[in-house]
Order: sequence, then C-alpha cells, then structure tokens
Amino acid sequence: EPKFIRFTTGMRKQAWNKNVFCLGLASGFMEPLESTSIYLIQSSLTLLLNHFPNNQFNQTLVNTVNNNLRIRQEKLRDFLILHYYANQRHGQAFWDECRNMAIPDTLSARIEYFKATGQPQVDELDFFDTNSWLAMFSGFNIQPQHYHPVVDDFDVQLVEQELKAIAASIANTVKDLPDHLHFMQRNIFIKSSQVVE
Repeated sequence: EPKFIRFTTGMRKQAWNKNVFCLGLASGFMEPLESTSIYLIQSSLTLLLNHFPNNQFNQTLVNTVNNNLRIRQEKLRDFLILHYYANQRHGQAFWDECRNMAIPDTLSARIEYFKATGQPQVDELDFFDTNSWLAMFSGFNIQPQHYHPVVDDFDVQLVEQELKAIAASIANTVKDLPDHLHFMQRNIFIKSSQVVE
C-alpha cells in the first residue's frame, strides 16, 4: 500500500522579516518533484550575505531580498506546474484535470514566448536553464511556430556531424556500463538472492 505523505505547499510572504531570516523549509516548500531545496537554501544565503545590513535597519535591503526570493520561488513553481499542465495522459481524471487547470500568467507567458520565438525565456533568477526548459517543451510536444533566424547561419552538415558525435559518445559510454542489477550488486552489496529480477 502506498504511504501518503501530506504537506502544505507555499512560501512565506517575507522570508526576511525584521531580524528573522527563514531558510529551507522554514521559508517555503513546493514539492520534491525537482528537489530544489538545497538550491533555495544556497541562493537565500547568498542573497542575505550580499545584502547584509550594518547596524542600521534598511528596509530597501529587506524588500530587495524578499522580492528576489519570491521571484525565484515563482519560477520554480512554474517549472513544476508545467510537468502537470502539459501532460499527455488522456482518460485519467487527475491528469485530464491538470491539463485543463488555470496556470500562472508567468508560465503562460513563458510558453507563448517559446512558441513565438523558439527560445526559452531564462534569466539569472531561473534555476532551470535553457536546456531544462527545452527538454520540457520538447518532451511535452510544445513546439515553436518559428525558429530563431540565427539558425539560418548554421551549416547543416556541421550540425549533423556534431549530433552524430554526441550520439556516438553516449553509445560508447553506455556500452561499458553495467545494467542496473549488476550496478546495485557491486555498489550496494545486495546479494543476488535478495534481488527479484
């Protein structure tokens, strides 16, 4: 039987309030799908250190940090929501509802921008970079209506050579790797009699 772990999602309106600065789960939690907690702890500490006040209270520093942390959380939220919203599992009530749910304006704008330009909209406050967004869009069959004009300057043969070289490198690496069972046996010391194949 599955073990249900219930949690409340969300974030504090102010991670920094007076002389209190919330980190980690004290600051907020969305869900473990992309495991972003360590990133949020590190980025929060960096923000605090870069905006650390002197002995005078400075509301501008507090506001800047709180706003920055809010934007980071919202960008993570949008990436997580896309996993559900763009799903292609038809005929299951949960997934059908997710596909038809309202999404944040920021995610909607990001999807529309990608469709119009072929470029993910990513900035320094995004944890998930261009490759991650491209993988999500491509994986969920969200396709751009146009490609970026710079593509016209690419030599198609060089691009094909590069892709073939990448595929060959992956194939060469994979052929020397153990299968999952042997990896587990070798690295976690599981006896074969304990493993159900």
